[in-house]
Amino acid sequence: MQRVDVPGSEFAFQLGSHQVRSLSIAPQRRDVIERIEFLKGPDDTAPILFAVTIETR
Repeated sequence: MQRVDVPGSEFAFQLGSHQVRSLSIAPQRRDVIERIEFLKGPDDTAPILFAVTIETR
């Protein structure tokens, strides 16, 4: 497996033959966020979610 850069994310560390990446999203509006959904696209990847940190104002 090779390291592949993913636009909008940052390489965190190598885990065996896989890579762990970090992604940060900062909302541009001040609307209340009632829920967050994690959706996977139709490709052949198998993403695993390690952790989610949410900061309030």
